[in-house]
Order: sequence, then structure tokens, then C-alpha cells
Amino acid sequence: DKSEGIKYNPINNLLYQEAEKFNKLISIITNDLIAYEKALKGHITISTNIVEGINALTEDKVPTSWQCMYVSLKSFMRFLEDLHQRVEFFRQWITNGLYTPYYYLGYFTNPISFITAIKQRFSLINKEAYKNVTLQFKIINDISEERASKNTNGYVIKGITIEGGCWDKKNIGIKDEGIQDLYNPLPSIIITPT
Repeated sequence: DKSEGIKYNPINNLLYQEAEKFNKLISIITNDLIAYEKALKGHITISTNIVEGINALTEDKVPTSWQCMYVSLKSFMRFLEDLHQRVEFFRQWITNGLYTPYYYLGYFTNPISFITAIKQRFSLINKEAYKNVTLQFKIINDISEERASKNTNGYVIKGITIEGGCWDKKNIGIKDEGIQDLYNPLPSIIITPT
């Protein structure tokens, strides 16, 4: 593997940045919940931020202060489920190292930074100017293609949805959505730098 010779790995740096952001968010949530409890028990003075946070929770909404890393229109419980999935994804990535089988682009606080890191890593490994690195995108139409992709230099991206359309496996393209569905999942995509 050519990557063993490089000292700086942009993807690991990105992972560190994302972990720091989620640790900060968890700290904010923890501190806010402690403050809400103390305020409700009368141990501290209730501030405007505490009132807004408690009101949001009673209305099954996400407090504004918790949306500092990414905006969410989900209900409070769906937000917690989503946050848990994101944190678990990054925990698994830290545990398993760079070669996680899939990357959920939507879990990043800044998804474009992942694309940038892919290009930077390829540039460093291959001693190629960053501006000359291009990306090839391939939709994985069936599971056998996905298994085969694990033996390439590509990155398998999951969790992307299409608004106002859906993926047509038969014709290998996007078609108009079904009347009942506004958001539809896109199959996995392999991103390969060249």
C-alpha cells in the first residue's frame, strides 16, 4: 500500500475534526440538560436560553443550541436517534481504521470536506498535484458490484437521498418519483480518485 509512506493522512485528519465536533456537541447537550434539571429544581436562575431549550423539548423539537454542528428539522427523538447513528459511525471508523466498508456522506458536519480529503490523500500518495486529481463516480446497481468495490481504491458512499425523483435500477437512471414519496434513497456510489 502506497499510503504507508505518507506521514500526513487527510482522511484521518478529517476523522479527528469530526470526532472533535461531535464531542463538543455531546458536551453542549450534556451541560444544557444538567442546567435544565437544575433550573426546574430551582437550584439556578432560569435564563432565556434555558426557557427556550425546555420549551423546545416539551414541543418535541431540538433546542437551537444543539444545532451548532448541523441543522436538523427532526423531532427531538429522531434527532437523538440520528445523532446516535452518526456518533456510532465515527466510533466504528476510529475502531476499524481508515478502511471502513462504507462512508455515510450525510453524517459529516461538512460533507464536502470528505471529498476534499479523498482528493488530498490521492494527491499525496501518488505525488500528483491536487488540482489534477479528478473523481469518478459510479452507481452500484446491485450487491455483487458493491462487494467487488471493496477490492478497489474507491470509497463506497451510502445514505444519499434524492428529492423529487427515484433510482430506476432497470434503466440505470433517475426517474420521476412516486406520488407518495418526496425523498427516495439512491443506491451506493463508489467514488474513485484518478
